[in-house]
Amino acid sequence: MLDNHRSIWPNFDDEKPYAVLVMGLVFIIFLSFVVKIVTDARTYQFIGLAPDTPNTITIVGEGKMTGAPDVAMVDLGVLSTSNKVSGAQADNTKKMNELADRLLKIGIKKDDMKTTQYYINPRYDYIDGRSVLAGYDVQQTLKVKIRDLDKVGAALSIAGEVGANQVGGLNITIDDPEPLRAAARIKAVTSARSKAAALAQSIGVKLGRVVSFSENSSDEQPPYMMKESFGVGGGGAPAPNIQSGSLEITSNVTLSYEIH
Repeated sequence: MLDNHRSIWPNFDDEKPYAVLVMGLVFIIFLSFVVKIVTDARTYQFIGLAPDTPNTITIVGEGKMTGAPDVAMVDLGVLSTSNKVSGAQADNTKKMNELADRLLKIGIKKDDMKTTQYYINPRYDYIDGRSVLAGYDVQQTLKVKIRDLDKVGAALSIAGEVGANQVGGLNITIDDPEPLRAAARIKAVTSARSKAAALAQSIGVKLGRVVSFSENSSDEQPPYMMKESFGVGGGGAPAPNIQSGSLEITSNVTLSYEIH
């Protein structure tokens, strides 16, 4: 006859292996729960907290280098007008070709001359409130790189002789300023390091590693002087005497050091 009052729970005395297994599983579940609570608590404590920021000092250093310009850039152009496009083009082409040929003869290389503009535009007169076609303008501009500064005056004089009436953009500079810029940067960094060492000693701290660096550089050139003017299209005008001056390159660096 079956015992209807028998418990559904195992008899740990009769089934010891089963009891040990159940207790082990319960312990593992409990331990996992505890570990999760501790981990979540630690994570919560660090959310939104930034890592410790090291103590730093920031120093600015400046370095300057001066060099002699070795190249000039100038825009030489001709603006021609006529009542027909073909007439303006013919005049413009003749003068620009003569300009290029004569620049070649004084030693300016073909690769150092580049056409940068060529425009054909109608020109209007306003009569009794109405615009009336008066002709056409043709403009062509040649950008010239002059590597011998002693020839700048001659090039400008030639431009006037052939009828170039659009002259500007004269820039006398250093063709490759990077060596001077690098030397100025070294001076600036050396200055910043020296200042940082002196400051650290005065406030009783030790310098650590550099944690940030930035640089700003600039090129400054005094205005060049033109001692003599030249006529435009007149011919026979004296060549202007261009004073190239000097080019100063300045580097400003900012260094931030850890301090201990």
